[in-house]
Amino acid sequence: MRVLRFIGLILAVLTFAPAFGHLAEMPNKMALGGQAWYAAQFLYRDWGAFLGPIEAGTLVVSAWLLWRARGRQPFQAPWQCQWAVPLE
Repeated sequence: MRVLRFIGLILAVLTFAPAFGHLAEMPNKMALGGQAWYAAQFLYRDWGAFLGPIEAGTLVVSAWLLWRARGRQPFQAPWQCQWAVPLE
């Protein structure tokens, strides 16, 4: 189960990394003119072939983890932490 969670984490990071890249470069792209901005968009045309299987793998691993975790007790830390707060 630990290995499966690690694989899921890595796949999730690989799924969100390109979106963060788009966000980080947005200020520079906003400064571009119309034609330069349009030309820059062609840098991303082949990303779907790479990211599509990663996103599908993330969904499969997440569903598998959900299936494996059925019947387990939910994480109890928030309920336990409320008792650790001193009452005034």
